[in-house]
Amino acid sequence: MKTEPKDTQPEALNVPSQPEPASKPDPVPAPAKPAKLQLGRFRRFWRTSLIWLAVVAVAFLAGVLIFNFLRYQPLNERLNQTQSELTQYNQDVSDLEAKL
Repeated sequence: MKTEPKDTQPEALNVPSQPEPASKPDPVPAPAKPAKLQLGRFRRFWRTSLIWLAVVAVAFLAGVLIFNFLRYQPLNERLNQTQSELTQYNQDVSDLEAKL
């Protein structure tokens, strides 16, 4: 005896798929992009000048930072060390004067 598999979903949930509309609206073509305007000689000169000015400014800033870290930071550390030694020596002098 053969039995057919029963539908596992209740009949109330079997909803037929929605039919697609017969006519779809035609897609609207995108507007054409306007042609890129060529820059004049004067504007091209200023654009190039500003780019190079920015490059020079960045290079100058990098130089200032490198100079600071290579020149002034070691001197600043040395100054702090010397000041702490001076404070220690002044303390030693005051202790020796107190013994006299």
